[in-house]
Amino acid sequence: MSSDSNNDVRHQHCSICSQLKDYEYAIQVGGRPQKDTFLPDASDKLKIARMLTPRLGPWVTIKQCLECATCGSFRTTYEYLAFGSEEEQFYTRLIEEETLEYLTPPLPE
Repeated sequence: MSSDSNNDVRHQHCSICSQLKDYEYAIQVGGRPQKDTFLPDASDKLKIARMLTPRLGPWVTIKQCLECATCGSFRTTYEYLAFGSEEEQFYTRLIEEETLEYLTPPLPE
């Protein structure tokens, strides 16, 4: 069985991660609450494993499930507009290779 298959089985049987799709999207539009959407509540149960701080662009946080160890990438964007700002959240489930890449500290030079 491949590591991708193990990763799939693990999150599918998890009480937290089974409530999240591989990709989730939410947006809140200032002044238009009827258009607001939110990530599933299960996403709040994941714990921060690493914060990525790019020079430019949105903040990215890697969060990990304490129950099954599956990780996901959370990206948030915010746009200030004079008549109603927008905030978007993106969740992407990571495969094991991506998780290792993000969570393994770099080797000293």
